[in-house]
Amino acid sequence: MLAYEAAKHSLGIALVNDYMMNEKYEETPLTRLPCQAFKTGDNFHLAYKESRKNEDAIRHLKQWLKEEANSLPRF
Repeated sequence: MLAYEAAKHSLGIALVNDYMMNEKYEETPLTRLPCQAFKTGDNFHLAYKESRKNEDAIRHLKQWLKEEANSLPRF
């Protein structure tokens, strides 16, 4: 919850559950990354302010997360 609040105020990024993105989207438009899913029993999303979507650090983190997710075994 704190990471989500930080991202909402341009103080970082957050990996959050679906329900947080769905409930709060009207409040603050954070960006949901188009990532492949894998079974964990939970859903997670990387959230950050729309105005930060082109920052190198965010792009690198997004790429790393995708690579890590793609390297995991499929269930």
